[in-house]
Amino acid sequence: MGYPSHEVLAAWIDELAPGERVTGRGPVADGVRRMAVARLVAGGVTSRQVAAEVGVEASVVRNRVASTAARSRYRRTIQ
Repeated sequence: MGYPSHEVLAAWIDELAPGERVTGRGPVADGVRRMAVARLVAGGVTSRQVAAEVGVEASVVRNRVASTAARSRYRRTIQ
């Protein structure tokens, strides 16, 4: 039988608990992303605190910082 498709699973959830399912939060603007990374890198706040200000999960902020640092390291190696 396998696993249900995303659509079927969503329909089941909506049937069992109407209005409870959370769909996406939407994209975060670039300026807000940069501000979040800058605040976390500057120190004095945790990724949870910055994430609460922006309205995303703490892991999103940490991943953004990690990807920004990785791009920065890559740019230095090719120059």
